[in-house]
Amino acid sequence: MKRFGFVRLVLCLGVLSFGVHEASALDVTLSGDASVNSAHPSVNYGALSNLYVASGNSAFLQFDLTTLPSGTTSAQVTRAILTVFVNRVNTAGSVMVSPVTGSWGEYSVTSGTAPAIGGSIGTLPVSIAGQFVSVDVTTQVQAWVNSPASNNGLALTSGGADVLFDSKENDETSHAARLDITLVNQGPQGIQGVPGVAGATGATGATGPIGPQGIPGVSGPAGPQGAVGPVGAIGPQGPSATFKGTWVVGTTYDLGDAVFYNGSSYVSLIGSNVGHQPDTSTAQWSLLAEQGATGATGPIGPIGITGVPGSTGATGPAGPTGATGPVGATGPQGPPVSFAGPWNGATPYSIGSAVSEGGTSYIALVANSAIDPATDVSGSGGHWAVLALAGAVGPTGATGAAGPTGPTGETGATGPHGPAGGGGSHIFMASVILGQANSTTQFFSLNSSYDPSNVGTFLNYNQFATTFPQACTFDSMYLTSGQSGFGSFGSPITITLFQNGVATTLAKAITPPASNTLASAQITGQSVAIAAGDTVALQATSTSFTTNGSFVPLATVSVTLHCQ
Repeated sequence: MKRFGFVRLVLCLGVLSFGVHEASALDVTLSGDASVNSAHPSVNYGALSNLYVASGNSAFLQFDLTTLPSGTTSAQVTRAILTVFVNRVNTAGSVMVSPVTGSWGEYSVTSGTAPAIGGSIGTLPVSIAGQFVSVDVTTQVQAWVNSPASNNGLALTSGGADVLFDSKENDETSHAARLDITLVNQGPQGIQGVPGVAGATGATGATGPIGPQGIPGVSGPAGPQGAVGPVGAIGPQGPSATFKGTWVVGTTYDLGDAVFYNGSSYVSLIGSNVGHQPDTSTAQWSLLAEQGATGATGPIGPIGITGVPGSTGATGPAGPTGATGPVGATGPQGPPVSFAGPWNGATPYSIGSAVSEGGTSYIALVANSAIDPATDVSGSGGHWAVLALAGAVGPTGATGAAGPTGPTGETGATGPHGPAGGGGSHIFMASVILGQANSTTQFFSLNSSYDPSNVGTFLNYNQFATTFPQACTFDSMYLTSGQSGFGSFGSPITITLFQNGVATTLAKAITPPASNTLASAQITGQSVAIAAGDTVALQATSTSFTTNGSFVPLATVSVTLHCQ
């Protein structure tokens, strides 16, 4: 009986030895991580120290499973936990974890080239900065082990949260994403042994060594908010950007040097930076301000105060019109920054717009409106960057003496019509001479000078109508008038804008003054819309004259119209 009992004990121990499954935990390598921003579809952020996840911002993680033991099967993967470190929380919420379905590169992926992602396989609850959060991704890792070619990593997305996680480039908290995999070594199943008799209880063995640290468990619920700590000391002033003008291929640039290239500006990320083209060398240069679209032309300011007129000289014979001079050479490309004056909460700003506030100037990193630059820079908005800090107030300089007002020059000959512009404001200048010899109603064209008193009656609208190639709205008209000393006008001269042969509301009367003086009049705040293809002409009317002997009065009216 004792011999048989020994055999049963050996068989039992043999069965136990065959049934043991040895487990081990592995932390696989994070081979790449990057985030993308839909607002900047061509910019790569693979070298940044944080992974930004929010609406329009996604993060990608790539783990190298070739570090698993050779021959590992999906059945041996009993657990796989993804753990990330919360660096900052702008808006708390849930972050979805999904598999990536296509390949990507850490230093080349952008929002415009990012691969598609699959359905959510889990969520990360994010509420407090400075802690780890984890999610179970066992099923996904098992699928990668079965099909290694399908391992394109994981994507972190969110429609409501606004958070930042540590990337593997973070050298402050240095908590890169981790993927902890637990493997079990499954040996063959032994035969069932014969149960043996229970042996006497043995002496307690010595305490074994402490086992290896287990993988972190899933994070518990967030604790209550702690008290706010004291404000830390102000850090040292970082290096300021030094603008070096247009980028030159053979010039060596230092860290922080800013250059202009192809309409955009860039800042150097390294020292001894030479031969690296800014728009294609993302490891050496970072985009500072992208070239924006040309803004619309602003409205024309009001006409200044008329100077004291000089004495009228004798009218000489009209000379021939000189030849048009050659077109000047195109000037050099200006810098990309477009200064838009003091910041205004009601004004929309484009990328590259520069504004001033509180003595400091800022440059827009993205198109925005109603976002205060000082508040945005002190927080983490990413809409504005400091262009130049406010300097100390200098002493008030001495006021210079006002220069004398120069004499009014003679009106030059009207030049030929230029080509049609692409939009914006237009100024039209015309003049007409009226006298008793001609009809009291005269038509004349825009941008032209006519003397109907010498050539007879000008009552035909179509003879002077100008066809507009594009739409335009007239809003103001300015008049000046003078006359000869051969009589006087008993009633004002009225200048009216005609559209397609019909009088518009843009009309103004002016009474020619006595000899050797000028009169002026204006009408503003109008809105006469001209469609593309419409015809336009001007009409001058007056009803009575007073002659001086055998001479009749002559009056000149100069007309300036503004259309935008």
